[in-house]
Amino acid sequence: MFIPFMIEETGYEAKHSPFCSTAFCLAYLVFGGAAFGALPGSTLEDMAYAFGYVPMDFKWWTPLTCTFIHGHWEHLLGNLAFFWIYGRGLERHLGTPRFLLIYIIGAYASVLAHGLTSPEWLQDEPAIGASGAISAVLGAFLAFMPNAQMRFIVFSPFSGRPLPSIGPAHFVIGTWFLLQIFYGLKVVGDVGQIAFWAHIAGFGAGALVAELMILASRLAEAHSDKDAKPQLSAVQKANAIWRSGEKEQALREAVAAFAREREAGGSGEMLQLYAWLALGEGADERELPPWVHRDAIAPAIRLRSYELALHAIAEAASLNTIDDAQKALSSMKLAIKRLG
Repeated sequence: MFIPFMIEETGYEAKHSPFCSTAFCLAYLVFGGAAFGALPGSTLEDMAYAFGYVPMDFKWWTPLTCTFIHGHWEHLLGNLAFFWIYGRGLERHLGTPRFLLIYIIGAYASVLAHGLTSPEWLQDEPAIGASGAISAVLGAFLAFMPNAQMRFIVFSPFSGRPLPSIGPAHFVIGTWFLLQIFYGLKVVGDVGQIAFWAHIAGFGAGALVAELMILASRLAEAHSDKDAKPQLSAVQKANAIWRSGEKEQALREAVAAFAREREAGGSGEMLQLYAWLALGEGADERELPPWVHRDAIAPAIRLRSYELALHAIAEAASLNTIDDAQKALSSMKLAIKRLG
């Protein structure tokens, strides 16, 4: 047997604050502390029937409210420890909306499985605890971050003391899930009053939702890459012409390509060309003809890239011809108006 106690390293970017999971952990602790410390047993039982999930008396909100009610301190602290470790790690990676969706779906899937697998004489007994929803978090964590390094304590029958160790999430969570199946099938004994099939269903629901999210993200990336290919090929072609020495032809070629993309409903404009040539890979701004700076101003403003627009304005304003200077001044006034 082993107990995980922290995430050593996820290997994945943590872009979000774990606001929801931290708030839920505090709510578990506050509600549990108030209930176990101040309420008599009869009131706790009434609360379990009012807010817990009763299979034969289903109310739509009870799959969620039951996650904030626990039967005793051991039940509460066990769920709290798992949720603190995996919930906060998953929310940091996913963000609150997607994390909360997994939690909610896991809560409903787990109580549905519990209702379907409970014997008839237990259909009027309330199910309480957050373990089903937390199991969904574990399933999603495994799908999104299977190689995250976990620290855990091993309780071995061959050693007289607990041994700290480290291993990947797919081993730690996978072993936990196998134990739930063994207990659910009563292969390793019968542990009463623990809804192992709710754990299994919650885990499966969380993993499934996570896989669908991953698939949707990959499809979106593929679609984005597909849209970017025409623009990339146009830039590569213009870049090759530029490097061959035909710089004026390269500019005209790229402008025409971006104009075609614009007409087709894309977002490519002179701004992209200007960023590539004037600020990007290999072009020297001093080599650019005057019209490149001048014609980049308006699209830069339309695309709200005001820093680049002002840069183009400054370059165009340094031109010698009166016509170019007047056009640059007009564009500058428009940019200042937009910035204000």
